Amino acid sequence: MSEVQEMNHYAVPMGIRHHFDLDFDIEESSQFSNFFSILREAGPEDVVYVHINCNGGSIDTTVQIVNAIKNSSATVITSAEGMVASGAAIIFFSGDAFQIGDHCQFLVHTASGGGPGKISDTMSFVSATTQRIQDLYADVFGGFLTEEELDSIRRGEEFYLTSEQVKERIQEFMAQQEEENEESE
Repeated sequence: MSEVQEMNHYAVPMGIRHHFDLDFDIEESSQFSNFFSILREAGPEDVVYVHINCNGGSIDTTVQIVNAIKNSSATVITSAEGMVASGAAIIFFSGDAFQIGDHCQFLVHTASGGGPGKISDTMSFVSATTQRIQDLYADVFGGFLTEEELDSIRRGEEFYLTSEQVKERIQEFMAQQEEENEESE
């Protein structure tokens, strides 16, 4: 009589799931020290959720957050849960995957700010910041917003989207990405 073999069993540990609430104005990078540490240390099996209900804030801190997300080995899921405005919208669209609650509102607009100094200093600042914002928006919003929409934002207009509009755009973007991947194979 032959010996009955049993199916081998092995377990693969699931990654750690981290949850962060972005429900305050984005100001100093020190507000995000723990978040940055987690993103640096997380492995490819880890998932980091960023739950967003935020009016935005500092462009410098926003850019640091975006770069931390891009450089992390973890999967970063951004979750819209209320207002997703300004810098918070930049962070949202920098995620690897998205969750969108009902009745959220998204706002994209150009940067505001300035500083003291000579007129020539202000003009240099505006020129450099304008280029920085254009490059950032092309990188983050490319595929989600049209060139016409980006142009209107560059002219100073505020651009609002509803949850449903963002869901539709993400589906279109994902379908386009899938089509491009199939063509390149």
